[in-house]
Amino acid sequence: KGKAVFATFYPRDVDRMRTFVEVAKAVDRQFVVQARAAHLLVSLSQDTRIQVPDVLRDPDLLVYDRRFHRQETWEKNLFAQLGDRVVTSDYVREHQDELVVQLDFTTMPELIDIQPVPGSAFIHSKSEPIEENDEVEKAVANWVRFFKLRRSQYHASGHMSEREIADMIRAIAPKAVIPIHTEYPGRFTQFASHVVQPVLASPMPVG
Repeated sequence: KGKAVFATFYPRDVDRMRTFVEVAKAVDRQFVVQARAAHLLVSLSQDTRIQVPDVLRDPDLLVYDRRFHRQETWEKNLFAQLGDRVVTSDYVREHQDELVVQLDFTTMPELIDIQPVPGSAFIHSKSEPIEENDEVEKAVANWVRFFKLRRSQYHASGHMSEREIADMIRAIAPKAVIPIHTEYPGRFTQFASHVVQPVLASPMPVG
């Protein structure tokens, strides 16, 4: 209680965004979305076949204003339509236990002005970095550590590192391995005794 919840996800993943909006409502919080994401939702809402959160009408959906000295025209128009549902770091700082706030790499510096209560939640809803030297993820981790946020990972991409694939193959010990959805099918011969390389439009004997 008294702590904020921050969430990071792919900004164009409107399904994941809708999930966070629903979760926020379920725990009696409002969801704060970044301005670019809100602009995307407004644009997509013009297509009635796409179900997206209603930025312009949902009272539990707020839009974050980073208070840049210069605003783009689309941003001015968006904020004008939203009125008092546009919030700044001051509002977030004073209402931390009432909000779930979208953050990403470019907006992490907003934490300086928000000053989250130590122990606030940071939900990482993206793929874990495959490369250990991912500079963006290192920077995000530093922000999380500096502000003493509790990081939780909630995402499953289905992707694995080469080492994880090798460990899985050794554990299963299959009769044959067929590399699919990979840029380097030839590397599978390093940790599998029988590798069947698929050929376009050709049958594959696996018996």
